[in-house]
Amino acid sequence: MIISSSLLLLSSLFILSHSATQESKGPTLAYKIAIGLLDSTHHNGSNIRVVDDPSKPILIEDTSYFWDDQYFPSQNESRCVQFETANSRGNVSICDTRKQIKCSNTIDEIAADLQNKIEFPDGTNPSQIAWFCPQSNSCCEFKCCAPFSTIFIIIIICVAVAILAPILFQIYRISSGKRNEEMETERQEETRA
Repeated sequence: MIISSSLLLLSSLFILSHSATQESKGPTLAYKIAIGLLDSTHHNGSNIRVVDDPSKPILIEDTSYFWDDQYFPSQNESRCVQFETANSRGNVSICDTRKQIKCSNTIDEIAADLQNKIEFPDGTNPSQIAWFCPQSNSCCEFKCCAPFSTIFIIIIICVAVAILAPILFQIYRISSGKRNEEMETERQEETRA
């Protein structure tokens, strides 16, 4: 029973990962976070996974993800704070949280069926995961994005082309019309002469 519910959960995570990675190779960040969430929980004999220690962050690709607001570190720390991670050996240090912004996203964004299958030891369900980003970055889905990310640059280029194309076309039409008028005037003058 325990094995079959674990296999069902992992197969649904695989489907989530496979459908989200049609263009890119390898698992998505959301899939890696979902696996990290599963690695930091244990089975209680039913289809519910209980978080082993909610105060321990989950480390995925050099980012520490924390369970809900109550386990998120203070944003007024000027010193480095060390945390033992839930899904990997060793500690992670987070320094000067005053210079970082808090990002968060709902757990159901990672995998719809994880929401009711994970709970804290007190029986409540986590609603989100949270992480830090440098102040110069912004929060994007489950990661930190540079201020001028690729998508932002593409959008700016598309808007510029959409604005400039009609203007340049009108300039071309006007200059073509003037050239045609000049050529017509020259022909008329030549025929008169």
